[in-house]
Amino acid sequence: MRDINELLQLRIKELNKIIKKCRRYLAAPPEGTLRAVMSRGKPRYYYREKPSDRTGTYLNSKNLYLAKRLAQRDYCYNALDAATREMEAIKTLIRLRSDESVEDCHIHVSEARKPLITSVVVSDEEYARQWQEIPYTGKPFLPGDPDYRSLRDERMRSKSEVIIADLLSLLGIPYKYECPLTLKDGTVIYPDFTILNKRTREVIIFEHLGMMGDENYAAKNIKKINSYLLSGYIPGINLILSFESNTVGLNIKAVETELRALAL
Repeated sequence: MRDINELLQLRIKELNKIIKKCRRYLAAPPEGTLRAVMSRGKPRYYYREKPSDRTGTYLNSKNLYLAKRLAQRDYCYNALDAATREMEAIKTLIRLRSDESVEDCHIHVSEARKPLITSVVVSDEEYARQWQEIPYTGKPFLPGDPDYRSLRDERMRSKSEVIIADLLSLLGIPYKYECPLTLKDGTVIYPDFTILNKRTREVIIFEHLGMMGDENYAAKNIKKINSYLLSGYIPGINLILSFESNTVGLNIKAVETELRALAL
């Protein structure tokens, strides 16, 4: 799962931006208060110069800018207060977590005690290791099928698949080659790669379409992509696609960019 401290730090950055925006606006706030009411289904605005002025002066369309400034000022005061309080709460939580997180409890156990303990939290690396070790039967190779080998000495059907597999290995992304997947309509297919996002623990399908210059191949894979879509696999979310033809080769930099964009 994604480290909570990382998420908290991202939230702090967002809150800092909000606080700066509010403070810029509140550097020279307008005086007085705004009274806003609904009359016959339409908003009407009144300017109250002093707190004792209960009704206020009606603001027509020519003076609507003043109503906007007053309303924005009040909103910014509230947003600034809320953002500041949330910021302090997050900083307090970070300080508390810095002492010892629940994940650290198992790490700090002595080596003599560890064999006696079952951790209540599974680390990302341990989860990935367990996921990787789940056995499966891949798509069978037939006599005469290509025999290309990855860094992990896995047999694959194309040089491009080997390049992708080795990139995944170098980036530390767990993957399974041609692991069976059952779609919503009951069809069993064998995606080129099934990969794991260690931070979110989500499974992502990676298909390399390597013969897009072949009309029959392209038509077959268009149907496959439609099947993925109907089963909830969406490109850029939990489906990665790469392409190649007899005139345009695999762009491994583009593949790496896509993997990094998904924070894999």
